[in-house]
Amino acid sequence: MINDFSITLVQCPCWGRETPPLAISLLAGNLRHKGFKVNLFDFNNELFHHVSDETKMQWSQEAYSFWSSEASVKELMENYNDEIEDEVSRIIGTRSPLVGFTIYFTTKNYTLEIIKRLKTRSPHTRVILGGPSTAEYAGGLELLKSPNVDAIVLREGDETLPELCAAFQEHGCFVKLPGLVFKNGEEIINGGLRGPIPSLDVLPFPDYSEFDLTNYAAPERLDIFSSRSCVNQCHFCDERKYFGRFRVRSGKRIFEEVRHHLSRFPNIKFFNFSDSVINGSLKTLREFSELLLQHNIKIAWGGQAIIRKDMDPEILSLMANAGCTYLSYGIESGSDAVRKSMNKGGFTSEIASTVLKATHDAGIKAFANFMFGYPTETEEDFQMTLNFIRRDHKWIDGVSPSQSFIVIVPNTYLCEHPAEFGVEANMHHLYWQTVNAENTYPIRFDRYERFCKVCIELGLGGVGVTEEKVDKWKLLGAYYRHKKDYPAALDCYKKDLLKHGYSPGSVKFFLECSRNGEEIDTLDPYKGIDKLISHYDGAVRFLKEEVVREKRQHEKQSEMLRRNIRKRDEEILLLKAKVPQVMVKA
Repeated sequence: MINDFSITLVQCPCWGRETPPLAISLLAGNLRHKGFKVNLFDFNNELFHHVSDETKMQWSQEAYSFWSSEASVKELMENYNDEIEDEVSRIIGTRSPLVGFTIYFTTKNYTLEIIKRLKTRSPHTRVILGGPSTAEYAGGLELLKSPNVDAIVLREGDETLPELCAAFQEHGCFVKLPGLVFKNGEEIINGGLRGPIPSLDVLPFPDYSEFDLTNYAAPERLDIFSSRSCVNQCHFCDERKYFGRFRVRSGKRIFEEVRHHLSRFPNIKFFNFSDSVINGSLKTLREFSELLLQHNIKIAWGGQAIIRKDMDPEILSLMANAGCTYLSYGIESGSDAVRKSMNKGGFTSEIASTVLKATHDAGIKAFANFMFGYPTETEEDFQMTLNFIRRDHKWIDGVSPSQSFIVIVPNTYLCEHPAEFGVEANMHHLYWQTVNAENTYPIRFDRYERFCKVCIELGLGGVGVTEEKVDKWKLLGAYYRHKKDYPAALDCYKKDLLKHGYSPGSVKFFLECSRNGEEIDTLDPYKGIDKLISHYDGAVRFLKEEVVREKRQHEKQSEMLRRNIRKRDEEILLLKAKVPQVMVKA
C-alpha cells in the first residue's frame, strides 16, 4: 500500500545517458516495495536535450575535466538558467519533504549549485546526499559544511533510505540510524557505518517505469548488476573499501530480473552489467547463461570482467550461446611486475593473452582497459604494454585507456603507503610524482598519448583513443599552475585558446592581461599570475564574447554592403526608366 509520504530522487549531470540511471531506479524500486511514494528526475538526460550541439559535447566521457571545474559548470548553469530554475520548480512541485541526490565527482558541482537554488526557494526541504562522493574516507563528511546539505547516507543506501523515510514520516525529523549522518542544529549526529547487505537477492528490481527509454542514447538497452565489490583487492582501487566483502546475486535472480524488464520493455535487446566484475562468480555466470538457453530468451549482454585462468573455451562458449556479446577485461599493464605491484589478481601477460584469444574465438568481443604511469612503472614496463597491444591486437576488439592515467584515490592501499611505491608524501591525487621525479603527470600524459598512437596505427578504437585529447592543453595548464610554473601554464593556456579557434589577437589580449594585471611585481613578471589564471574560464568567456562581437560586426558590414548593392540596383533601374526607349527597326 502506497502512503502519501514521498521522497524525490534526482540524478544531475554529468552522468552516462545511454540508459536511465540505475542507482536511483534501484532505490526507487526498493522504496516503492516498502510502500513509499517516489518521484524520480533524470536532469542529466533532460538537460542534454536542451543545450546546444556544442555543449552536448561535454557529455562525452573525454570531458570529465569540464564537470570537475566549478567555473565551467557555473557558466553552463548561467547560460541555461531558465532550464535550471524549471528543474528546481519541478522538485518543489512534488511537495516531498525529502530530496535525495546521488553524487560523483562529475555530478558534484552541478548538484551543489542546484541544491543551493532549491534551499533558497524552499528552505524547509531536507536535502540528502548519497553515492561514492559521500563516503567518509572520500571526504564525504565535509559536504555537511554546506548550509544547503542536511544529511548524507554512507555507503549502500538500500536499507538506510527506507528506514530514514519511515523515521522522518513518524517524527518529522531525522533520527540516529546506522549509515546516516545529519545536522541537528549546530551538532552533527553520526549513526556510524551500516554493514553490507548480506544477500543481494532480497533487493527488489530497479524501477525504470517513469523513464521514456526513447529519450536515451541506447533505447534498446537497460543496466542491471550481478554483484557488489570485487574479488580482487587492487592497491589503486577503493571498490572493496566502499562495498566491503564481495557479494553476488544468484544466476536465477538475475534471470528473473531480465524477464521482469522484458515484460515491461519488450523492445529491450541488450542488458549491460554495470558492476565492476561480471565473472567474480563463475557459478552465477553459468546458472544465468543456462537459464537463458533453457527458456530461449534471445537477448545480448556483457560487462566488465577480470582475467582468470578458468575463463576457458567451455564457459566462454556457453556465455556466447546465451547472448554474451562483449567482455571488457581490466588488464591495466603489459608488465607482470607492474601488475604484481598493483596486487592485481595474480595473472600473467601470457594468461591474459590466452583469455583474450579464447574470448575472441568464442565469438565474444574482447575489450581491454589500461592505465599509465603506475608509480612503479618504468619506461621499460610501458614498452611492455605497447608490445602487448602490438602482439595481441588481433584478439582485441577495442581498448579503454584511462584518461586520468592513474589517480591516487583516498583510503586505498596506494594512498596509505606512498613510501612503499616511491611516491612523494602529501601528494595531489592527480598531479603526484615519484620521489625521483621519473614519474610525473606530463610523463603519464605522454605515455597515454603514445599508447593511443599505437592503437590508432593498429586500427584499435575505443573511448579515450584519440590523436590528442580535446582539453589537453587546459589540463596541462592546470597542472603547471598547480606546480606554480606560470610561464608553462600560460603557454599551455595559449595553445588551448588557439586550438579552439580563437584568433591570435585574442590570445595576445589574454596574455597581455595576465602579464599586466594588478599585484604583478615588475621584478618578477609572473608573481600574482596564480590569481589571474584562476580567472581563466572568465577570460575564455570574454574571448568567446569577442568572437561573437566580431561575427556580428562582420554580419553588420555584410548587411551594409547588401544595402549598398540594393541601393545601386534601384538607382540603375531609376535611370533606365528615365532614358527613352529607342526601337531600332531592321
